[in-house]
Amino acid sequence: FYHTSNNYISDNIDILSTAIKDSKCVTFTPMEYGIDLKLHPAFDSNLFIKTLRLISTNGFYYVIAFEPTSNTLQHYRIDLMRDINDKDDPRETIQDYSITIDEEITKKRKEFGLPVE
Repeated sequence: FYHTSNNYISDNIDILSTAIKDSKCVTFTPMEYGIDLKLHPAFDSNLFIKTLRLISTNGFYYVIAFEPTSNTLQHYRIDLMRDINDKDDPRETIQDYSITIDEEITKKRKEFGLPVE
């Protein structure tokens, strides 16, 4: 494992701690090391999580979170998180997310010739 020299770790911890205290959801860009040993976005889009707890183990800080797209608990290394956004109202964010899921379900039901409710 590489140890990142991330100047944003303390800022990330502050943002995530506040999100946990306020029961907020956050979005962030997950990063990973490329073959050039530099950090690059791990996915084409940001992740949306419900923050639950911060932990530290083996010299790394992690956030434990509920990840709604997979409906599972996940852990993310805080030094590999960029562009953390906790500014949105979590209720609106979850509502928007639910609307998107409903639209996808309707689209798939039509695609497979199933009745649309």
